[in-house]
Amino acid sequence: MKNIIILVQLCFLTQVHSQNECGDFYVGSFTMDVGASEIVIERSGMWQYEASDEYGIEYLNKIEKADDCSYYLYRYKVIKEGILPKPNMTEKALVEIVKIEKNDFYFRSKIIGKESWLEGKITKVSNEISEKFESLIAKYDK
Repeated sequence: MKNIIILVQLCFLTQVHSQNECGDFYVGSFTMDVGASEIVIERSGMWQYEASDEYGIEYLNKIEKADDCSYYLYRYKVIKEGILPKPNMTEKALVEIVKIEKNDFYFRSKIIGKESWLEGKITKVSNEISEKFESLIAKYDK
Protein backbone atom coordinates (compact mmCIF):
# COMPACT_ATOMS: atom_id res chain seq x y z
CA MET A 1 0.00 0.00 0.00
CA LYS A 2 2.84 2.36 0.90
CA ASN A 3 4.44 1.79 -2.55
CA ILE A 4 1.17 2.69 -4.32
CA ILE A 5 0.90 5.97 -2.40
CA ILE A 6 4.51 6.87 -3.28
CA LEU A 7 3.87 6.03 -6.95
CA VAL A 8 0.73 8.22 -7.03
CA GLN A 9 2.66 11.10 -5.41
CA LEU A 10 5.50 10.76 -7.94
CA CYS A 11 3.03 10.82 -10.84
CA PHE A 12 1.38 13.96 -9.42
CA LEU A 13 4.71 15.73 -8.87
CA THR A 14 5.86 14.84 -12.39
CA GLN A 15 2.62 16.20 -13.85
CA VAL A 16 2.90 19.45 -11.88
CA HIS A 17 6.55 19.84 -12.95
CA SER A 18 5.76 19.45 -16.64
CA GLN A 19 2.78 21.80 -16.43
CA ASN A 20 4.97 24.50 -14.88
CA GLU A 21 7.49 24.09 -17.72
CA CYS A 22 4.73 24.49 -20.32
CA GLY A 23 3.60 27.68 -18.56
CA ASP A 24 6.96 29.19 -19.50
CA PHE A 25 5.91 28.76 -23.15
CA TYR A 26 3.10 31.34 -22.97
CA VAL A 27 5.06 34.51 -22.18
CA GLY A 28 8.13 35.95 -23.83
CA SER A 29 10.05 36.02 -27.10
CA PHE A 30 10.89 32.96 -29.18
CA THR A 31 12.51 32.04 -32.48
CA MET A 32 11.63 29.28 -34.92
CA ASP A 33 13.82 28.26 -37.84
CA VAL A 34 11.91 27.53 -41.05
CA GLY A 35 14.30 26.57 -43.81
CA ALA A 36 16.69 29.42 -44.47
CA SER A 37 14.56 31.90 -42.51
CA GLU A 38 13.79 32.64 -38.89
CA ILE A 39 10.39 33.58 -37.51
CA VAL A 40 10.24 35.67 -34.36
CA ILE A 41 7.31 34.80 -32.11
CA GLU A 42 6.19 36.75 -29.07
CA ARG A 43 3.47 35.71 -26.64
CA SER A 44 1.64 37.45 -23.85
CA GLY A 45 -1.72 36.52 -22.37
CA MET A 46 -4.07 35.54 -25.19
CA TRP A 47 -1.93 37.17 -27.91
CA GLN A 48 0.78 35.89 -30.25
CA TYR A 49 2.82 38.02 -32.66
CA GLU A 50 4.77 36.46 -35.56
CA ALA A 51 7.27 38.27 -37.78
CA SER A 52 9.86 37.40 -40.39
CA ASP A 53 12.20 39.95 -41.98
CA GLU A 54 13.05 37.43 -44.70
CA TYR A 55 9.42 37.03 -45.77
CA GLY A 56 8.34 40.55 -44.78
CA ILE A 57 5.38 39.30 -42.73
CA GLU A 58 3.80 40.31 -39.44
CA TYR A 59 0.77 38.50 -38.02
CA LEU A 60 -1.21 38.97 -34.84
CA ASN A 61 -2.97 35.85 -33.55
CA LYS A 62 -5.11 34.94 -30.56
CA ILE A 63 -4.45 32.01 -28.23
CA GLU A 64 -7.06 29.95 -26.41
CA LYS A 65 -5.53 27.49 -23.94
CA ALA A 66 -6.91 23.96 -24.15
CA ASP A 67 -4.77 22.82 -21.19
CA ASP A 68 -1.33 23.66 -19.79
CA CYS A 69 0.55 22.16 -22.74
CA SER A 70 -1.80 22.75 -25.67
CA TYR A 71 -3.71 25.64 -27.16
CA TYR A 72 -5.74 26.78 -30.14
CA LEU A 73 -4.30 29.47 -32.38
CA TYR A 74 -6.64 31.79 -34.30
CA ARG A 75 -5.58 34.21 -37.02
CA TYR A 76 -6.58 37.71 -35.93
CA LYS A 77 -4.85 40.36 -38.05
CA VAL A 78 -2.33 40.52 -40.87
CA ILE A 79 -0.17 43.52 -39.95
CA LYS A 80 2.15 43.17 -42.95
CA GLU A 81 1.57 40.77 -45.88
CA GLY A 82 5.08 40.39 -47.29
CA ILE A 83 5.88 37.86 -50.01
CA LEU A 84 3.89 34.91 -48.64
CA PRO A 85 0.30 34.28 -49.68
CA LYS A 86 -2.22 35.83 -47.29
CA PRO A 87 -3.15 33.22 -44.67
CA ASN A 88 -6.69 31.87 -44.41
CA MET A 89 -8.10 33.99 -41.58
CA THR A 90 -10.84 31.45 -40.76
CA GLU A 91 -8.44 28.61 -39.95
CA LYS A 92 -7.81 27.52 -36.39
CA ALA A 93 -4.82 25.39 -35.39
CA LEU A 94 -4.29 23.07 -32.45
CA VAL A 95 -0.75 23.27 -31.04
CA GLU A 96 0.60 20.71 -28.55
CA ILE A 97 3.90 20.94 -26.70
CA VAL A 98 5.30 17.41 -26.75
CA LYS A 99 8.78 17.83 -25.25
CA ILE A 100 10.80 20.50 -23.46
CA GLU A 101 14.61 20.62 -23.29
CA LYS A 102 15.97 23.70 -21.54
CA ASN A 103 14.74 26.63 -23.71
CA ASP A 104 13.61 24.43 -26.61
CA PHE A 105 9.91 23.62 -26.92
CA TYR A 106 9.13 20.82 -29.38
CA PHE A 107 5.61 21.01 -30.73
CA ARG A 108 3.21 19.48 -33.16
CA SER A 109 0.33 21.37 -34.71
CA LYS A 110 -2.44 20.89 -37.19
CA ILE A 111 -5.15 22.95 -38.80
CA ILE A 112 -8.52 21.87 -37.38
CA GLY A 113 -10.32 19.76 -39.99
CA LYS A 114 -7.09 18.65 -41.69
CA GLU A 115 -5.31 15.36 -41.12
CA SER A 116 -1.61 16.20 -41.33
CA TRP A 117 0.49 17.37 -38.39
CA LEU A 118 3.44 19.77 -38.56
CA GLU A 119 6.27 19.22 -36.10
CA GLY A 120 8.92 21.71 -35.10
CA LYS A 121 10.94 23.42 -32.40
CA ILE A 122 10.59 26.89 -30.91
CA THR A 123 13.41 28.32 -28.79
CA LYS A 124 12.73 30.78 -26.00
CA VAL A 125 15.15 33.70 -26.14
CA SER A 126 13.68 36.04 -23.53
CA ASN A 127 10.94 36.48 -20.94
CA GLU A 128 10.37 39.98 -22.34
CA ILE A 129 8.25 41.16 -25.26
CA SER A 130 8.95 44.07 -27.61
CA GLU A 131 7.43 47.54 -27.35
CA LYS A 132 5.89 46.98 -30.78
CA PHE A 133 4.05 43.88 -29.56
CA GLU A 134 2.95 45.71 -26.40
CA SER A 135 1.49 48.51 -28.53
CA LEU A 136 -0.34 46.00 -30.78
CA ILE A 137 -1.88 44.34 -27.72
CA ALA A 138 -2.97 47.73 -26.37
CA LYS A 139 -4.48 48.65 -29.74
CA TYR A 140 -6.48 45.44 -30.32
CA ASP A 141 -7.21 44.16 -26.79
CA LYS A 142 -10.55 45.88 -26.32
